[in-house]
Amino acid sequence: MGARELAIGLSALTIPFAFDLARALFASVGDAFGERSALLGVFRSLIALCVLLVPTFLMGGTVPAIARYLVERRESVGWNVALLYALNTLGGAVGVVATGFLLIPNLGLSATTHLAVAGNLLVAAVLLLARIGEGTGPRAVVPSDDASTTPARYVMLAGAVFAASGFAALAYEVVWTRVLVAHVHNSSYAFSTMLAVFLAGLVLGDALMIRLYDRVAQPIWWLGAVQVAVGISVVAAAGVYAPVGRIGDFLSGASRLDSWGTSVSWMFLQAALVMLPFTVLLGTSFPLVARIVCGDVGKAGRALANVYAANTCGAILGALASAFVMIPLLGLRGTLLFLSGLNVLLGAACWLAVEKRSGARFALGAVVLAALALPHAAIPKSLFTDVFDDPERRLIYYREGASDTTGIWEFARSGHRVVFYGDQRGTAGTNTNSLNRTQGHLAHLLHPRPSASLQIGFGVGNTLAAASLHPEVLRLDCVELSPHVRETAPYFWTNAGVLDDPKVRLFVEDGRNYLLRTRERYQVITLEPPNAYTAGVVDLYTREFYELARDALSDDGVLSQWISAVDHEDEDVRRMVRAVSEVFPEVSLWDMGPLDEFGIESPTGFLLVIAAKQPFRIDPRELERRMRREPVRSDLEAIGFARPARLLSLFVAGNAGVRAWTDGATPVTDDFTMVDYASARSVYSGFGRGFAALAGPELRAWLGRLAGVGRLAQRLREPIDPLLENPGDALLGEIAAHRARFDERVDRWASLAASQ
Repeated sequence: MGARELAIGLSALTIPFAFDLARALFASVGDAFGERSALLGVFRSLIALCVLLVPTFLMGGTVPAIARYLVERRESVGWNVALLYALNTLGGAVGVVATGFLLIPNLGLSATTHLAVAGNLLVAAVLLLARIGEGTGPRAVVPSDDASTTPARYVMLAGAVFAASGFAALAYEVVWTRVLVAHVHNSSYAFSTMLAVFLAGLVLGDALMIRLYDRVAQPIWWLGAVQVAVGISVVAAAGVYAPVGRIGDFLSGASRLDSWGTSVSWMFLQAALVMLPFTVLLGTSFPLVARIVCGDVGKAGRALANVYAANTCGAILGALASAFVMIPLLGLRGTLLFLSGLNVLLGAACWLAVEKRSGARFALGAVVLAALALPHAAIPKSLFTDVFDDPERRLIYYREGASDTTGIWEFARSGHRVVFYGDQRGTAGTNTNSLNRTQGHLAHLLHPRPSASLQIGFGVGNTLAAASLHPEVLRLDCVELSPHVRETAPYFWTNAGVLDDPKVRLFVEDGRNYLLRTRERYQVITLEPPNAYTAGVVDLYTREFYELARDALSDDGVLSQWISAVDHEDEDVRRMVRAVSEVFPEVSLWDMGPLDEFGIESPTGFLLVIAAKQPFRIDPRELERRMRREPVRSDLEAIGFARPARLLSLFVAGNAGVRAWTDGATPVTDDFTMVDYASARSVYSGFGRGFAALAGPELRAWLGRLAGVGRLAQRLREPIDPLLENPGDALLGEIAAHRARFDERVDRWASLAASQ
């Protein structure tokens, strides 16, 4: 065991180097797959398997290896193995919470890895030193008072049931994780919470079986009962899921969910209410299986290793099959019904194997039929759409896919349409048209010849539509993670059917992976990722990502990055901008103009970072000429930018000012992201509150933050003159007038926040 722990620690140290090699491999051959996203996904999975195979293989053998030393009598198998499994799983749950909530947010990935490796090495040292004091001869096994062994057919059945149970367990976790993010948001915190609750349920179930172990006379029969109970427990989980997002209002009131501690507690409670019933039952399985397969104490280690491996293989297949096969084909509800039926049938197989009496078989058959029928009758077809239902908005599109759940709301009063995702990441719609188009136009007007352009993030297509209007753009590529954009795009008239434009190519892929493998070069790259606290999205804000973007740009290329500053403290905004400025020699900061979503002009709380590989200057006369060409002119006038002065008034700070402001800030990196964890702690981010309405202190904080972003722009504001060629007094005066209107808006919103 000591040697195994030592090997785990040392192999874990090689993972960062293995990932570097994997990235190089993906970059060199990934482009060969082109648009064959399925093959590309398989290739990425194989790379990940190779990187993680050695340490995970070694980890998988720890429980069976320890069990071999703990099992001395057949009568002690269940107790010892159950205790071992409970302690191991409890350690996993504690590790998930410590890593997800404390270590990675405060230390980063490398330091957290090194700390874990140190733990492995410490355990290895203790075990190796203890081994020195022991003899090296074979370990004696005390004979059992009961020399009988379990029939081979029961051993094979228990192994098969345990493998299929592992399949169902991980498939359940995928489904409930997918749907719970509708309440707790998609974030690293949320995933840590749900995984910790899942593991805690296994611990509780295992502990329960330790107490009941001596009372179990027929473990194969009870294994069947557990499987049937797991199948029925889906009904309880589904019944709790629907109202769980609204219980918070009853417990504490939405206006009082204004602290990080309350939000975290509420996340754990939501996850526990849904996931604990079936995870506790799943946790009782391992001690029962161990008692069945360990009839021969001398071969206990091998027997446990076999069933443990079978369970793990089943779990891997369950995770893959649920995400990539069952959910796309059956939907979320259909997948739950299938898994429930699988568990019930596994239980029936166990019962049939041991029960020979015809009367008992008839009674158990009736139970099985009822257990199969109950979920179909009790789980409503609208279970997962009801959570998005609202009297003020109509659900006009809903689709469950392999990677996400996508829907479209139409608001009754305004008629606006908004695309949303089941994990509550950032959305766009007809109401964000002016904002999206502002970014699209500004980025392409600042480059003199934007012949090839790339946008990462389609949303509803507003930004892409603005870019397509510029006659210089001959090739317009868009990378979008959601596979449903081709279906949702026609619902939004604001994008003018941009996907039908022959110069537009859509790639359904992760934006970072696309940049890693592509050999294309672009003059403009436009980024509109969701909120940074969304799990994985921060990878589009790191220094390493901007290095990939820089390499995909031509020598005179321009990058435009959208930052939702309203969701972050000023220090986190500095860190995000610093990551860009460390990669690009030329960086400027721009405001995104007013938003009229609430009936009055409000600050958006959004900023644009414009980065370039070379210094650039703006010729106002050339800018005006390009703005006056149709159809660009009509589109700019529709969103309030009829004249160059209005567009140029969005300028906040140039290269020198941005670098002075971000001096001393720690950049966001792959190793130490920081901002995705920090933004979730801000009360105005709305994190962990689901669809709770803004009210009281939360509303005041959010309004104050909107004004605060405006104040930030005021503090950083610089004259735009150095960026312009021969601007003229009239143009500068017009720019100053627009900036004065901006200041009036900020003052009005600051007063509104103070009055709440």
